[in-house]
Amino acid sequence: MTRIPPRDQTVMRMHLIELRIRTYWDEHGTLPAKLDDLPPLEKRDNAITDGWGKPIQYAVTQPAEVTLTSLSDAAVRVRFHADDPNVSETTR
Repeated sequence: MTRIPPRDQTVMRMHLIELRIRTYWDEHGTLPAKLDDLPPLEKRDNAITDGWGKPIQYAVTQPAEVTLTSLSDAAVRVRFHADDPNVSETTR
């Protein structure tokens, strides 16, 4: 079985979390208080930890702007607007 490098796994998980947050926004009109509040996606990796097993940091920086950050060996950050699917930025 091929092992996914931790950095790649982190980026993949962050984008799945982004999808889950956008779904939550569409259903509730607000952002979740914490990542544990997100509904799971069926048959997907619903982990809220990075590829090294550390919690992904979740911060609401503006009313609809979210920043997800991994503070592990290779810092990764995803920033997006929940109300605009065209705004998403990944920093590696």
